[in-house]
Amino acid sequence: MGAAAIAGLVFLVVGGAALAGLALARALPCRHLDDTSRDAVRLVAGFLASLSALVLGLLVASAKANYDERNSQLHHIAADVVALDRTLLRYGDGAQEGRAVLRAALADALSRRVVDDRPTADGLVQPIRDARLVSFPDRLQALEPRNDGQRSARERALQLADGIAATRMLMTESSGGSIPSPFLLVLVSWLSAMFMSFGLFARANAVVIGALLAGAISVAGAVFLILELDRPLDGMMRLSTEPLRHAVEMIGN
Repeated sequence: MGAAAIAGLVFLVVGGAALAGLALARALPCRHLDDTSRDAVRLVAGFLASLSALVLGLLVASAKANYDERNSQLHHIAADVVALDRTLLRYGDGAQEGRAVLRAALADALSRRVVDDRPTADGLVQPIRDARLVSFPDRLQALEPRNDGQRSARERALQLADGIAATRMLMTESSGGSIPSPFLLVLVSWLSAMFMSFGLFARANAVVIGALLAGAISVAGAVFLILELDRPLDGMMRLSTEPLRHAVEMIGN
């Protein structure tokens, strides 16, 4: 289920809980809504509000850190690809075919696996399975350096190729998101209980209903932002392919 669908479901659950609180206030006898009950419910609602705000803040910070890390990894891949190409250029004539293979494989992966100029999760998995890139270290091992300069260039190229493969694999293995579904369910249950308590002691009118629904929309928006940031290879906030496109333009020239 996508982030937008989950956020919509959160809005329905939390907003429905608020409206249920308003309806419950009409159905309960007055003795259940006295000042003592109001104070007790407010204490619990305040506790849930503090707890939910803390957890939401931590989730936003964690998701943003995950997004920034994946973005940094994408830039590192692009930089290492350019460095690998320059290393092969320094090696000499024997590595020119490898430079062409590297550029062609990356260009094909970008053209086939990009949506709206942004990479999909499958778009980064596909290059890993590309036979040209899987066998690229073997191509480097097959080089026969004739002097110390070429030998050093080959070793450096092997290090860069292994680093690129490891970083790309790390990105794709962690593309599913880091927030467990049960954790999100518990958070939504807290928010639902809190909004129900808001409606329980409020008088049902257009202003109150509008305020409660606006709060539910805000909560759903926060959940949407968290899920989008936590899955940087999918959704509306996918990472841009610009670093990789720039790398493709630079290599082979």
